[in-house]
Amino acid sequence: MIKVIHTSDFHIGVPVAGMRGRDIRNLRRNDIFSAIDRVFKFAVNENVDIVIISGDIFHSPNPSPQDFLKLDELLKYLEENGVHVVAIAGNHDKRKIRGEEGYLSIYKSRGGEYIHYQDKISDKPLVISVGDAKIGFVLIPYLSGKFVKAHTGDRYVKEYQSVIEKIVTRQLSKLNGVDYKILVGHLTVSGANLGPKISYVAYDDPPIHINTLHPEQFDYIALGHIHVPQKISQNIYYSGSIERIDFSEENIDKLFYLITLRDKLEVKKIPLASRKMITLDISVSPLSSPLNQIINVISSEDVKGAMLRIKLSGETDVINRLYLEIHRLDNMLFNKLGVAAYKIETRYLTKVVKEKVDYKEIDLAKAFEDYIKNRFRGRRKEVLDKAIEVGRRFLNI
Repeated sequence: MIKVIHTSDFHIGVPVAGMRGRDIRNLRRNDIFSAIDRVFKFAVNENVDIVIISGDIFHSPNPSPQDFLKLDELLKYLEENGVHVVAIAGNHDKRKIRGEEGYLSIYKSRGGEYIHYQDKISDKPLVISVGDAKIGFVLIPYLSGKFVKAHTGDRYVKEYQSVIEKIVTRQLSKLNGVDYKILVGHLTVSGANLGPKISYVAYDDPPIHINTLHPEQFDYIALGHIHVPQKISQNIYYSGSIERIDFSEENIDKLFYLITLRDKLEVKKIPLASRKMITLDISVSPLSSPLNQIINVISSEDVKGAMLRIKLSGETDVINRLYLEIHRLDNMLFNKLGVAAYKIETRYLTKVVKEKVDYKEIDLAKAFEDYIKNRFRGRRKEVLDKAIEVGRRFLNI
């Protein structure tokens, strides 16, 4: 029996642009690292043999040294407890300039016996021995659809799928004498639930059909890239992101999978407590204080410890009055209601002014003359005069 954890999409260092909060950057950093810590401690406490990370470990290929060292510390914890780590690069982990190495590539040389990291497509599979069992891995780090498109033109959708299938079949052909076979990939498969208003999927990367992965050849397929945890077929799973990355994920529960490999595959969901995110649509009226209107709405919600997105609509002068009192809003949200952070997205409404027009006061003849002179500016005077004369006669003005 082999025990495996499948997790993915840590997005360490995800930006917090537009959010107001006290030390918001460290708050989000701690949220993500706390989730990673829970997964890794669970692995050690449950005597898990292998932890799979299906890409997008960092949000940027150039993470801060502080974040890199913290992750290294957590990986060493697994290593010291005899837990193997199999990780691949996601699109966020890879540098944009072809051939340049990302920070995580250090684990290709320093990984030792327990840390196995792959950031480039290879023909060679990975084989790990756990006790008397051998586990073979087909690894598919992120492959850019733009790269395939540049070489194949209009055929790239078909060719992208073909490239993935060739990678799988080549590595499979070299997986002989193993007890279990696992595929790890950072890609999109057809039929996956992408979630609402996604911002993380590269649209140049066409979804591939699940048959391209030859699922019948594997005991388990561990995918990353899609942040919604889901079962695609009998043995194909996305574990989703480890923490809510942005407000598009506010209603998505976070988890990781505990997989038991023996005669029959067993997959168990292990829930993760994630930072609560709440979106509130608030329309402010000019009839009372916009600050009081907002506080009245928020006070009726359970917002303690949450990140708020306030979608605010109202007339320009009303919303501007609120920004003059933004320090008071901070005080109410942070000190009184215990909100972790918030941001405001504004939609300005145009003030409608109804005026009664007295058409008797309009000189239609003069208006018509001005129109002709402006519309046909540059024409000879006698032509304009003749056009005005004919027009007035026709319009009876």
